[in-house]
Amino acid sequence: MDSELKFYIVLIGLMSAIMMIYSIYIILDEKKKRKYYKSKIYYDTDWDMYNTMVKKQKKVIFFKRLELIWLTLLVKIKRLFKWNQ
Repeated sequence: MDSELKFYIVLIGLMSAIMMIYSIYIILDEKKKRKYYKSKIYYDTDWDMYNTMVKKQKKVIFFKRLELIWLTLLVKIKRLFKWNQ
């Protein structure tokens, strides 16, 4: 193979990679976006947006409940042992 043919093969590969990356970017960008709990939610319809928000909210509430249980446990342990300061 001569050098010109190799150059064209590399150029075609590079152009096809750029086109694939750009098409994925366009597909993701067409979805609507919303910032919610420090992250972006991509959605097609309003129902999908609210459904995703509810899932994310349930996850956050679950972790907050775990944190609350942990902190109440620490307070109960602290009350068992009197701290002298």
